[in-house]
Amino acid sequence: MNYHARILTACAAAFALSATTTMAATVTVNVHPASAAQISSDAALANATIIDLLVDSQGDDLLSFDLILTTTGTIYNHPLENPNDAAPNPAAVLSFPALGADSHVAFGTPLGGDLSSPSGSFPLSVGGPLPSVSHNGLVARVTVLNDPGATIDGTVFFSADGVTSYDIQYTSMLMGDLNSDGFVGIADLNIVLGNWNQNVTPGDPTLGDPSGDGFVGITDLNKVLGNWNAGTPPTAAAVPEPATLGMIALGGLAMLRRR
Repeated sequence: MNYHARILTACAAAFALSATTTMAATVTVNVHPASAAQISSDAALANATIIDLLVDSQGDDLLSFDLILTTTGTIYNHPLENPNDAAPNPAAVLSFPALGADSHVAFGTPLGGDLSSPSGSFPLSVGGPLPSVSHNGLVARVTVLNDPGATIDGTVFFSADGVTSYDIQYTSMLMGDLNSDGFVGIADLNIVLGNWNQNVTPGDPTLGDPSGDGFVGITDLNKVLGNWNAGTPPTAAAVPEPATLGMIALGGLAMLRRR
């Protein structure tokens, strides 16, 4: 069964996209596992998928955002934070690293509800637009347990000049879907094998680093194999059976060793 959690920010203004509006801001979704320190702090995070919504407003005002989570897993809230959806205290995170994985809204104050429930509508107040300076960082974090296929999508609203508004829609990829085609399969495995043992830009899926540690290795391979066949195949091409999957990976690694 799929659950949907929708987070809304309160904003009374009506948004209309002007043909002359320049959309300077950027919206990024980063999907990654829990860190070793977080897992050591709470073993439940060993099977966590952390989804971060990040915004760089590039000097424009961040007005509001919505977020829809689709998952078959459960939403993680640390016992020290639940049901508070505000950002964890950085000092507390140093003592309890798992707090850093707490599902929360980094921008805005919850008006009702919380992220401990897998469904519902949760309005948030942003307390007015951001100052007209660049805001570059985390807006919301949702941590899901036992579902590497969890995704988020939604819209972020901005104001370019205090009057004219525009919005940016976003969607996240599946864990292991390195080429963003909506399916975890051979193409993604080839990306990992093609960059095997390389130091790459941390967290860049196109370079085979879904683990985000900046090195393409066994952890990244496991992220792909652990979510194998998730999503919808882009074509009717045959999909390898699980019994042959290990042989494909081992064969690829053997060829890499001969280089």
